[in-house]
Amino acid sequence: MKTIIVIVLCILFCPSMKTQDEWPSEVICNIAGSTWDSTYVFNVAEIPDGCDVITMGFYAFDRNNGVDIHTTKSDEDAMRALQKANKIVYTILGFADKKDWPSIFDPRYKKTYRKFILDPLVMFLNDFKISGVLLNVLGIYDVMDNFPQQISTFISQVKQGVTHKIKFGLVIDAITYESFNDTTSFDFTITNGVLDMYLIIFANLNICDSDGKKYGLAPITCPSPNMTTMEQVTSAVSNSKMDKLKIYAWLQNVILIPDDQPLLLNKHITTYSTYCSTNTSQSSLWCQNPPKLSYDQATFAKKNYRGIAIQSLDADDYNSSCGCEQFPITKTFISGWKSTPLTPCPRLD
Repeated sequence: MKTIIVIVLCILFCPSMKTQDEWPSEVICNIAGSTWDSTYVFNVAEIPDGCDVITMGFYAFDRNNGVDIHTTKSDEDAMRALQKANKIVYTILGFADKKDWPSIFDPRYKKTYRKFILDPLVMFLNDFKISGVLLNVLGIYDVMDNFPQQISTFISQVKQGVTHKIKFGLVIDAITYESFNDTTSFDFTITNGVLDMYLIIFANLNICDSDGKKYGLAPITCPSPNMTTMEQVTSAVSNSKMDKLKIYAWLQNVILIPDDQPLLLNKHITTYSTYCSTNTSQSSLWCQNPPKLSYDQATFAKKNYRGIAIQSLDADDYNSSCGCEQFPITKTFISGWKSTPLTPCPRLD
């Protein structure tokens, strides 16, 4: 009798492991991990509520320094911790240095490719139980002949070896929006059948100049003819052949540094934690999206996209330097998506 009671109580109250299809997937929160130079220290307990999926790290085909092969130890440890916490985990697929997608999608030597590229990737996806892979292509045009078909073939090959259900997404640079409806350059009707997501990344939409500082880096609308807006890109998305039920808006939460300023850690981007802890004449010219714009971006995305992807937790204010608790921009995006009140952050207004 005791055994029966325990079983019944566990059925009623014990948490169960959820499959990918049982989880909402509207909000994807990215953690760049070892590819991003910051003082962020991963802690699974600090991930904001509302992150339905965590994209962790970067699987680089060309990474092999004798220690880290394709992925890094620190990213792998984070993936394990996320899995243990019953999180849905994606990763990004691409190149650490120079992109060479033809070598992946149309390899010259098939046996060598399978041994050193395809099989290690499948083994990694199975070992870490990765639920989704985002192809970090960005510029999808003029990559190679028959690119949509090559993508489809690659995904089919990977899925044949993966022992669990897995999703695939294609990351597309929003700045290429004028070509979205050109089926001769890229035919989305081919990839609609194999891709689960199209992620339109708004992070590179505008540069950090006087207009970027004034209007934000990805304004929804803008009076300046020099700025590209979310409305322009979204109109192109709507007129494209992409499956409208699979399109996500990838929203930016990094700080851009003007091109005429010195690099910071070899980059023209930095974190909100650095931004809020720096007070110089140069840092006053750095560009960011004010919280109200970030909130409105997510609200706009809710009306036009299947979900949102938030660029990087480790580029947000992860150590509360802005005086608004941890990850204020990520939480603002989530609030805008879920239509909950905007929490002010005076330091960022």
